[in-house]
Amino acid sequence: MEKPFSEEQLKNLAAQLRCPEGEMGIATGLNMNTGNQAMISATLELLQLPANASVLELGPGNAQHLPSLLEQYSISNYQGLEISQTMCDQAAAMHKDAAHSKVRFSCYDGIHIPFEKEMFDGIFTINTIYFWEQPQVLLSEMERVLKPGGQLFITFAQASFMQQLPFVQYGFTLYDTEKIAALLTPANFSIAEEWHKNDVAISKIGTKVDRAFTVLKLKKSGL
Repeated sequence: MEKPFSEEQLKNLAAQLRCPEGEMGIATGLNMNTGNQAMISATLELLQLPANASVLELGPGNAQHLPSLLEQYSISNYQGLEISQTMCDQAAAMHKDAAHSKVRFSCYDGIHIPFEKEMFDGIFTINTIYFWEQPQVLLSEMERVLKPGGQLFITFAQASFMQQLPFVQYGFTLYDTEKIAALLTPANFSIAEEWHKNDVAISKIGTKVDRAFTVLKLKKSGL
């Protein structure tokens, strides 16, 4: 019988999932690539980007999925923003051959996006919303840097699934589609399309779980 995780282990795991740090953070980033593959693939397939697009990703981790993104779309500028210096460093090292031209990784405070107004054709973020400290401020920042007609994609696991995981009590805010929709109006976003999907994932404590996740395509209200 598998030994249950201690409270301290669950707290440490939750902290690493929020902001991977050090050697354990590097391992966490690699595990997230595997565990979140279905969510990543679904998001990349659903992105609707024009030719020579300028793209912002919030929370790319080590961005192992970046080659797939660059193969699927014509991208002139990719910016990956991380709250984790460990992940930022790992992503830059893994993709150093692309970084000289159109790929950049940098850290930010998780609230204020350090780019000019109307800079990006598309923004996407996968499995980060649980950790947003000021969600409406961050959404307003994304609206500011998104071009007119640009789209924001948010991919997240539904609260009905997340609440089954023992570590989410430590620093996670859980969402369903309705809860996210309530955040959007003040930030001048509305839901344009939504896709509800399921996969079988390996949880961060090593067990198989049926995961319900959603990809939301948001547009600026009135556009």
